Amino acid sequence: MTRTLLLRLAASQQSWGGPASHRWRPTEKLPTRSGITGLLAAALGVPRGEHESALEDLTFHVRVDRAGTVMEDFHTVTGPPADVAETRARTRMIGESATKVPRTDFVVPLMNGRVWLSSKKTVESLVTRRLYLADAEFILAVSGAPALVERVAAAAYRPVFPMYLGRAKCAPTFPFHLGTRDGDGVDVLTALPSTAGAGRALPVFRVEQYRATQVARIDVPRTLEPLKDWKP
Repeated sequence: MTRTLLLRLAASQQSWGGPASHRWRPTEKLPTRSGITGLLAAALGVPRGEHESALEDLTFHVRVDRAGTVMEDFHTVTGPPADVAETRARTRMIGESATKVPRTDFVVPLMNGRVWLSSKKTVESLVTRRLYLADAEFILAVSGAPALVERVAAAAYRPVFPMYLGRAKCAPTFPFHLGTRDGDGVDVLTALPSTAGAGRALPVFRVEQYRATQVARIDVPRTLEPLKDWKP
């Protein structure tokens, strides 16, 4: 028998990271496998850098109740004067012996090969662009063996670490925990009422561990609209 946990992923902002550079932080348009796994790992109290292999046995589906819109958060980070930045970097890295190390050992490289810490009196601004999904709402179905799903459900109800939607600033809104039900994710999501669809079937995606640019359609649909395979 399959058991399914339902979580509502909704917030003013959420971001499910795709391929990124230091200055460019995009978001996928659906929750990613890694992002969902991190969300559940936080609830279980898995420390940073460790892996909970049991989560690999779970199946994830998401229903898109509200797709949201992509917004860009423009960041500029202006560094301190060069002499201050140099002193801080040396002190942080080698302490009292900092005066013996050349300054060039502590410059911060940028993506274009230049250095952040320059010889000028002030450091140039570092510009980054970060994308978010604004006002999106997804229903996540976490399916698997009953004992494992109930364990994850209990953790999501009383998480050890804060749970967030892709980035630490993106806390989910209430209601978040929608309980557990018997059945697989597709059947449970199809039967779950929603005020967002206005009487129409809402799209359901299966989240897999592949590149975000690869999208495949399942041959046998399980909803009124084709069930799609989302591979972030």
